[in-house]
Amino acid sequence: MLRPAKKTPAAHGRELTRDRRPLDNYRDQFTRLGILTALTILLTTLYPTDQTYEITWLDRTIAVEEIIAPTSFAIYKVQAEFEAETQTVRNAVKPVFFVNARVPVERKAAFEAFYRDIEALRASELPDSAKSERIKIYHSEIGPISESTLGFILNNRALDTAGLDALEQLTLSLLEESYAVGLIESHTQLDTFTDSLTLVGTSEEWTIPLNKVRDLDQLSSHLQEQILKSQPVGALGLTRVTYEIVASFLLPNLTYSESETETRRSKAVEEVSRFKGTVLKGERIIDAHERMTSDHIDKLRSLELHLNQERRSDPYLPILQTVGRLVISGIMVATLFVFLGLFRESIYKQTSNFILFGILILIPAAFAHYAAEVELITPFLVPIALSAMIATVLFDAEVGFVVSVVAAIICASILGSLQHSVV
Repeated sequence: MLRPAKKTPAAHGRELTRDRRPLDNYRDQFTRLGILTALTILLTTLYPTDQTYEITWLDRTIAVEEIIAPTSFAIYKVQAEFEAETQTVRNAVKPVFFVNARVPVERKAAFEAFYRDIEALRASELPDSAKSERIKIYHSEIGPISESTLGFILNNRALDTAGLDALEQLTLSLLEESYAVGLIESHTQLDTFTDSLTLVGTSEEWTIPLNKVRDLDQLSSHLQEQILKSQPVGALGLTRVTYEIVASFLLPNLTYSESETETRRSKAVEEVSRFKGTVLKGERIIDAHERMTSDHIDKLRSLELHLNQERRSDPYLPILQTVGRLVISGIMVATLFVFLGLFRESIYKQTSNFILFGILILIPAAFAHYAAEVELITPFLVPIALSAMIATVLFDAEVGFVVSVVAAIICASILGSLQHSVV
């Protein structure tokens, strides 16, 4: 009877080893590829994000080299010049006051009604105290008028009919004169630099000198002068009575509109141009060894600003930059490990060495990134030589040389991508 032969344990072990070795090789290859990919992505993220064009010798007295405008651009005003111009434009916009044409009419009508009630109460048989209380109930605007003044005009013996008529005519004329130009509440509402006002009526607007518009305090002094001129010498009591009556019926008919004033000033400021000239493409901005002037500096700074604005406005530029950085990082990383695979196979086969070389590249790249972002750090402190020395000590001089070349190119790309010369 034939029986199948049994495999020896040694043969079985050799077969398992042959089956497992290809899997181990694939796993090592994928691990190395993952390390290379991660290293490339990390290096790409270390590039500065804010790239700008800059002319580095603007602070010198003599131009280092000739600069020809690569494109047409506008010359910006310096900030101090622009702010001074906008302030001048703001000050040129006068404060806006809305004219309430109903106030003079209403004030005149209120006084005429008050005068008719005074006449009616003077003809009644009521006691003087009752007359005063009743006139106060009917006319709340006469609150500032004193009791003695009310008693004087309600008393037929103290003020006859002719005197009352004269008081009416004088009061009406003073009211008309007070509203002839306009009346504001206070000059403290206005800016100290203004010399005129813009008055806005129902269908038109006009400008009037500030010194022709009175506020309540100024009108008070003017009324006293006019009343004194119109009254007989020594009639101080009648002067006081007239002033109290006129003052009680006065209200400002010009209302300051802060919102409208600010709106007009903002519109005026928006119309101020930030530019003071134009440079055409191909025009020489400055020649080599030429003395730098403020005009040259303004043009060169405007060129910097124009190029940086164009860079930021390009929607595809960030994508292209990221792809370019990824390609540069990938090529440098691949160069290092292709060299190891071709000429240092023993080093290449050890996956742990991939991590070591990744650290040796990342250390100077991280320093270069920090030096590019922080101006206080000089690029000369980037430790490229440190990585080369470590690689030389651990392996050999040729490996150290390749590490130094790869690290130098990557660091130079990181540092050089922050700023670009426009020439």
